[in-house]
Amino acid sequence: MKPQTIKTKLKVYSYIVVVLLAILGARLAIVQFFHQQVYQTQAKENRIRLVAVKAPRGEIYDRNGEILAANELVYTLSLSYLGLSGQDAVVNNLVGLMQSYYPEIDKNFIEEKIKLQQYRLFEPVIIVRDIPWELVVKLEENRKILPGVTVTVEPLRSYPEADLAGHVLGYIHSINAEELAGSDANYSINSLIGKAGIEKQYEKELRGRDGARRVEVDAKGRPIRELLTMEPTPGNNLYLTLNLELQKVLEKSMDQVLEQLQGKYPKAKVGSAVVLNVKTGEILAMSSRPGLNPDDWKGNLSDEKASYYYPTGKYDPMNPGAEVNRALQENYPPGSTFKPITGMAALEKEAMDPLNDSVNCTGRYWIAPRIKCTGVHGYVNYYSGMAHSCNTYFQEMGRRAGKDEIIDVARQFGLGSKTGIDLPGESRSIFCSESSMTALDLAEVSIGQTNKITPIQMITACCAVANGGYLVQPHVVSKILDSDGNIVKTISTEPKRQVVSAETSRRMCKILQEDATI
Repeated sequence: MKPQTIKTKLKVYSYIVVVLLAILGARLAIVQFFHQQVYQTQAKENRIRLVAVKAPRGEIYDRNGEILAANELVYTLSLSYLGLSGQDAVVNNLVGLMQSYYPEIDKNFIEEKIKLQQYRLFEPVIIVRDIPWELVVKLEENRKILPGVTVTVEPLRSYPEADLAGHVLGYIHSINAEELAGSDANYSINSLIGKAGIEKQYEKELRGRDGARRVEVDAKGRPIRELLTMEPTPGNNLYLTLNLELQKVLEKSMDQVLEQLQGKYPKAKVGSAVVLNVKTGEILAMSSRPGLNPDDWKGNLSDEKASYYYPTGKYDPMNPGAEVNRALQENYPPGSTFKPITGMAALEKEAMDPLNDSVNCTGRYWIAPRIKCTGVHGYVNYYSGMAHSCNTYFQEMGRRAGKDEIIDVARQFGLGSKTGIDLPGESRSIFCSESSMTALDLAEVSIGQTNKITPIQMITACCAVANGGYLVQPHVVSKILDSDGNIVKTISTEPKRQVVSAETSRRMCKILQEDATI
């Protein structure tokens, strides 16, 4: 190549370099003089990390201040996606260290966690809560091969009495996508939320508000200093109407009764019981069997626990799963507990004289469908008919009162409607309508068959018999206090209405108390 040609090309290249340097200088000048504040702010934000500080959940006490649901500090294992350098290697290393503690956690499990959070990877990906101290030590010893793996301390729910009043207390578990979509900004994909019982019903009062720490980090994401901490606000504390000692007695009695029944009826494994203050509607004790242990729900349910709470296969009314609170979520024929309703319908209609009207029980009702009695009771009046729980007598009282009166009195007592108890999932019950009731239905309804009613509805109706005819509102929470002990709300309920006259109530109380010889 000729020297002149080379000289010409070098001159062109020089001009290009000068132009490029001029453009670069102009661009730097624009950034420096016109966008300095913007980029300076972004640089500061890039080295600032917000670390959530979990709020302690409000505690739950019985009526005497005995703790039923508390909080304990636990170690939580998470992945910080921004710091996760070499994801495959880190996940494999982590799985290897966890295998002896959590054999169910494999690479697919962790990768699924990351995938589920793919649109919120700025938040820590929680792998497991409440890990043992031995695992914490092992993770710290292998910190160099686990970039992005973090162990934090946070409060987690604990239940000192294990499964005692488990169905009333309920449990907390990881929030799902549907719940997150319908929640406010106080929840994240890693939040725990009340799923059943008091924990669900009073979630808003119990949850508290998370705080945050602003931490300055270096280029490798390592903390340099803490800039500011916004302290979390603990949730409110709840005081229940339950009496812990009475609850223990009730549950022990339930287990003993079921054990005795299983000697003759092996399938007798379910049941419920409620103790209620007849004047105030306060639930003093409530039990459902099989029991529920809220601690079972802290992590993922094992296969054994899952089959216990959610049996597979065809629905079996004798074993529909342990998560169900049978006191308010399952309907049962009330049987002889309904007979006072039939009797009061006859009294209110003045269809019989409790002392002087007698019915001859020969062991079977004389009108079709001629339903059998529990025995041959001879001539019985209201007192002796109730004492013997005589089917014949109450079928006759049902006929005299008529279907309209029985249905009306039953509905006045709240049967067939929800009680409004402050627990989630209450069933409405199944109750015959006047238009569809046949003579057979009337005979069966009169002695507590055909209709299906929840135990909480039946006991609420019984309370109205005992307290002068007033229907009360059952409730489980008595007061709400903030974390400093200040009363936020006191919960008391007035009787809804008077459902039968005081005289009918007085008569029924006397009848239920008197001996069969009257």
